[in-house]
Amino acid sequence: MSIAIKHKVFKDFLRVEFKGKRTPGEELEEGIAAWKQVADMARNTNLNRIMVVSRVKGRLPAESAFNITQSLDIIGWQVDFIIAGVVPDKIAFTNLSIFETIMQNLGYEGKIFEQEGDAKKWLLSI
Repeated sequence: MSIAIKHKVFKDFLRVEFKGKRTPGEELEEGIAAWKQVADMARNTNLNRIMVVSRVKGRLPAESAFNITQSLDIIGWQVDFIIAGVVPDKIAFTNLSIFETIMQNLGYEGKIFEQEGDAKKWLLSI
């Protein structure tokens, strides 16, 4: 997997950062593996508020985004997890905003932001 994952535990939330480059043709597998790690970290830290900052290069096909989100319950995502996604790159933000819609339609609480400050404010207000 060419996506590196770092995390930091704060009192009220878990901050996870994705960095790297998507591998064409492997986007689905990479995405599922990355989000499974996030679910495992959240359970291990007993934190349900999660900020995920994506600094990943490369386009994520809409079908892969849909399939990753559809797989959340299979990989251990809990319905009480609250996710604030941060995508600082405008093009990637537009591309990844599909996650917000799909997550909400599946009953998960999540929102995508361009700035960490806005994401943190929202995340801690829930």
